[in-house]
Amino acid sequence: METLDYMDGNGKGNREGIAIEICYSLSGGDRFIKAEQNAVDLIVDILNRYNWDIDKVTKHQDYTNKYCPHRTLDMGWDRFLNMINEKLSETRARPFIVGTKIYNTEDIYLTETAGYGGGQMLLTKNTESIVKKYHYNKGLYMALGTENTYYDAAWTNNYSKFTTTKPPVEELKEDNKETTKEPEKEDENRERNDNKDNKDTNNNNLDKELERQNPLLWFIDKTSKNI
Repeated sequence: METLDYMDGNGKGNREGIAIEICYSLSGGDRFIKAEQNAVDLIVDILNRYNWDIDKVTKHQDYTNKYCPHRTLDMGWDRFLNMINEKLSETRARPFIVGTKIYNTEDIYLTETAGYGGGQMLLTKNTESIVKKYHYNKGLYMALGTENTYYDAAWTNNYSKFTTTKPPVEELKEDNKETTKEPEKEDENRERNDNKDNKDTNNNNLDKELERQNPLLWFIDKTSKNI
């Protein structure tokens, strides 16, 4: 990544670099200070966009013998790199690593863009999401999705409403356990009643058989039971 756009003709800087020109380097003053700060913001955005580190930032002088960018060099190249590093550190204080599974602890609305407006999508409580990437726009935003794609509206900066801890399922199991207890009791009662009915039926059948085969004995048995 270079800091001047015409750089080194057909050399490595032009073929492999991204050129950034800082305006007002001749006149200097407040306009240059502002232009230099704008360059820092742009460089940090590009580094974050491609997940690059500070070592990607080079100067025109590294590819030619030209003393350029002259005013930034006069003020101190290390000073300029420190400006970038400081801004980079602010934007990379990321709460979750890209690729991590996270869960929202309450219902939350995601937006289509990272702070630029657009539509919204409701992410219901305890949804499992994948951290896809980050973007810095006057604050750090996080994009979410599944393993294979982004959500239609993917962006949020409500980091406190997410956790890497998977929601517990014990309560659901207990509910299911209680639900299955009642049918078990009903089955036990039904089986007990069926056994009783079968026993009564068998006794009645035996009684009728005895009456048919030996009426006298049947009469004596009935009489003795009623005494």
